[in-house]
Amino acid sequence: MSVEVASHFLLIENVSNANINAVPIVKLCFAFILALTVVANPAHSAELWNHETGMLRDCTYTPTLPCTESIHIITIDGKRVQGIPTGRTAKQSDVKGSQLSDEYSIKGLNFEYPASDRILARVFYDGTWFQTAIEPSWLDQGAVINNFRIETPRRSTSLWCGTEKTPNFCYRSAQFDQNVMLEHRIRIPKQFVTAFVNSRTDYLEYETGIDAKSINGVEYQSIVIRMRVIKKAQVLFAALLPDPLATSDWADFETDQTIANVFSTRSRQSLSLGKCAGMPSVSVISNGLNPGIPIWDSSLSALTVAVSGPHFQVNGEVNRGFFQAKVSSELGKCLWGFDLSLKTRAEVTITESDGGTQEILTIMGHYDGRQYILTANNFHYSSNTIAIRLVQEKQALTRGEFATCKELRRLYQFGIARDKKSKGVTKASISRTLYRLNFALDFDRDGVACERK
Repeated sequence: MSVEVASHFLLIENVSNANINAVPIVKLCFAFILALTVVANPAHSAELWNHETGMLRDCTYTPTLPCTESIHIITIDGKRVQGIPTGRTAKQSDVKGSQLSDEYSIKGLNFEYPASDRILARVFYDGTWFQTAIEPSWLDQGAVINNFRIETPRRSTSLWCGTEKTPNFCYRSAQFDQNVMLEHRIRIPKQFVTAFVNSRTDYLEYETGIDAKSINGVEYQSIVIRMRVIKKAQVLFAALLPDPLATSDWADFETDQTIANVFSTRSRQSLSLGKCAGMPSVSVISNGLNPGIPIWDSSLSALTVAVSGPHFQVNGEVNRGFFQAKVSSELGKCLWGFDLSLKTRAEVTITESDGGTQEILTIMGHYDGRQYILTANNFHYSSNTIAIRLVQEKQALTRGEFATCKELRRLYQFGIARDKKSKGVTKASISRTLYRLNFALDFDRDGVACERK
């Protein structure tokens, strides 16, 4: 069963509150900012969610099911404010399971009008995966909807929603417009073991296996996710604009909606980790579009992740990339065959869709006692693939330097060319800096090190 996790359009069909009489039922088409398709595996989730993707509610309303135990927002000055359910709900009509998500009041905070102090917490769940999407409430946007219209002056039109016969404007959701941290605590069956997490943020931490308990014979645990809210350059995904990056290098608008996907070792996606599938865990985050699923490339001995985003921000500045990966000791030992607590360093390559490579201006890596944390900054976005290879310090030369062509080709399968002219008809990656470091491996001095004939 193929389920599109969050459709490009969010249809608000229901605003429900027994104590609110004057709230109109609105049907508005909102541009949703995630285009990630997840393949559910019903065989693994039959006893957890009736084979279908549905929405988790607050535990107040579903105390014997997987549910949201709590939501807190942590302000920049350290104040920790708990969300209180308002009793109002949003309906997610494009899922087959439970369709309701809860609205929460965060007393003392104020988000973009008309959200006031209210947020929505939408949790998609199918038993093998869940996605948490937290944003200021849009339940009252109907009266001021034109304030949220997305104009796309760098495209041929701004009418990307609706149908070809009746195109219409698209609308964004409200913004937090402040520097806060979100903390979401979710009750989930104990057999849900995290394989990997991906998110659009510059800070993510998660804890699993908290507060084990049995409810009606089902063993549960709590998972806590903390994510920082940041403004991100966003392209518009819409019915009439399914591949926005292919038609423009520019961001269409900004968003600070915050999303994380958590995949279990029982999900089909965990097979991307090859021989180490089913072993926890790795997390990847970026400030681009939602980063892809980590994939083990045995030919490179590297963990690869697709990252993408608009090349330019809305204001015309270059959209500088941020990426971070955290690899657990257990997974690192399985993938690379050595203890990450030993002196370890990362070799990182960013390959663009045309085969060229980028020089990353900032790379930091360290082991914190549980996991190896790698951070890459200041690359530029297109449709990139980041390859991460961890090596023991005694094996490492200068970053990007290789002792033999065999080692070089683990990351650069067709060699490294000095420039486009030298590359010619070969499939070599282009990097003047890397070519200089590996000049000794260009045995015929044709401007390509370790090319394949």
